[in-house]
Amino acid sequence: MGDGQDADRPATAATGASSDGGAALDAPGEVLDLDAVRERCWAVLARVERGASRHFELDARPVPAEAENLARLIARDGVVMPTGWGHLHHTADPTGGALFALHGRLGGTSAHERARCGFDLAALWATLHLDFARPSRAGLSLEEVTRLVAAGRFASDDATPCADAEGLRRFAGTEAPSAEVGSRLTTLASTLDAHPDFFSAPGRFGGLLDRLPTGDDPATIDARTVFAATEPLTPALARGGVRIAGRETGDVRRLEGIAPNREHAGLVPLHAARQQLVLDLSDPLAEAGVTMVNLQALTASATAASCDHMLTLGLVVPRHAAVGRLVHPMGSDIAVELRALTVALVDRLADRVRQTLDIEAGRLPAVAMMVPIAQRAAEKRDAAGGDRRPGVAFAEDVS
Repeated sequence: MGDGQDADRPATAATGASSDGGAALDAPGEVLDLDAVRERCWAVLARVERGASRHFELDARPVPAEAENLARLIARDGVVMPTGWGHLHHTADPTGGALFALHGRLGGTSAHERARCGFDLAALWATLHLDFARPSRAGLSLEEVTRLVAAGRFASDDATPCADAEGLRRFAGTEAPSAEVGSRLTTLASTLDAHPDFFSAPGRFGGLLDRLPTGDDPATIDARTVFAATEPLTPALARGGVRIAGRETGDVRRLEGIAPNREHAGLVPLHAARQQLVLDLSDPLAEAGVTMVNLQALTASATAASCDHMLTLGLVVPRHAAVGRLVHPMGSDIAVELRALTVALVDRLADRVRQTLDIEAGRLPAVAMMVPIAQRAAEKRDAAGGDRRPGVAFAEDVS
């Protein structure tokens, strides 16, 4: 098998093609495809395992014990998906907090409209890169954005708990707590307006609910289908990625030497915010009576917090101090390698945990490993008296 294949690669990791790192790139091809994320991340892992990275090496010794620890946590707590909705439920105050406010405003609406509002909210979370594990540089928290949606602050009609292009622009111009928030919301508004065939004429992401392709079973939808349907939102979800034929590819980064014999060699797609968006759409879809299936197609979240967990668990070892000492641009080799390693290593851990628990990938997708991994990393830090290995800092938020 060529570069990017690995004997330990999970059965859920399908093969896909990717993109080219040259100056004159043709059509994006499969660089926007979900399978390409695993394809290229496993290529990075294979290269690091060969000792070809200047920045990282892997330590396989902790893997069996950490997989057992993760299995213990999952057996205790069950399978928990890392969604914004779950975070809001978990952190709700006795009065219900932000979710209580949102539900109060939506009480008299139909289930379909509640689902559309949920789509709007999930798009805002993804656009502002609201990571549950770290404060966002955006200056707004998950809870605050949810309350603002409930209050109609992102809507052209203040009485409606939704978000549309006109309302987003108004908030960006008059109420945004920072220039970064204003810029991201303006980009989101422009993106929604540019695709009325996807997001409806008012420029509302919730309009996508009415345009999702339906299969043989209208009560289910594949995560791959939802991922593909969110592609028009790419310019709002990630900045500074590779452009191909003038087209934004989003969270796609260059890394020399990856899949050199493949079409569009040298690119590593990660699509972290877009995959989190897909996951956060599962709850609104359920509200509309549709179950999202095949969540095993999604990969682990390649955020700075997730990368930190790999360092804390000792699975990834920096070769030099600059990894933890400097702030790394998202396009740097250090950021791209570490994020890709995180995706592939979580796949590897998930395979071991499934074997231990005798559970299939459909019931324990790799993305569901993120909550117990965060818990286990916290256990290790607590056991060390708060001491921790050097972390990692990226120049931009990514979720």
